[in-house]
Amino acid sequence: MALDARGHGDSDPADVYDAAGSFRDLASVVDQLGLRALTARRAVDGRAERDVLRGQAPELVDRLVVLDIGPEISKKASAPSSGPPEPETWESIEQAARHLLRGNAYPGIHYYRWWRRRACARARMAGLVWKWHPSIKERRVMGDVDWWATIPRDQGAVLLLRGAESMVLDADVAQRMARELPRGTLVEIRAPSHAARGHPEAVLDALRAFLKF
Repeated sequence: MALDARGHGDSDPADVYDAAGSFRDLASVVDQLGLRALTARRAVDGRAERDVLRGQAPELVDRLVVLDIGPEISKKASAPSSGPPEPETWESIEQAARHLLRGNAYPGIHYYRWWRRRACARARMAGLVWKWHPSIKERRVMGDVDWWATIPRDQGAVLLLRGAESMVLDADVAQRMARELPRGTLVEIRAPSHAARGHPEAVLDALRAFLKF
């Protein structure tokens, strides 16, 4: 199941956009569908709601897969880009795809074209914009929350997948996560952030081994 989280994709507009609201959304979906023993996957652009769910309702989450994100964001993630700035709107899917390709060539232009068709929507005036609320970028700043305190250390298996060249999750943070989680397993993949884009076969192999499917 893939959920368009608050402020993402084709989700309905909301009054507020924060981790608490996202948690309530996710918890409501889980409750309405009667789900138990979940395997939850959280990626670099997923943010805090899965961690909050795991911390506040650990009995619901049997296994957790964390892809290239952690309680601390690398300083490299907020460093100014060496490439051209991202425009407020895109003239075309091709322009957006080429922009991403310059920053990370691993997935290839065909992937970015495919992804941009699903991640962009036409603005009211002209051009294409991201399918997310502008505040989502602001929430990438960790703020004053002690995210280490939200990590449940008493139950459930956790797979930590880190791109070896990640600009978001530093190696020392990933290693500390693995140490502090009694059932945590760290797997590094030769890829940048969003390892699933850079080396999907290796990510799939790691998931098969962890989930046994």
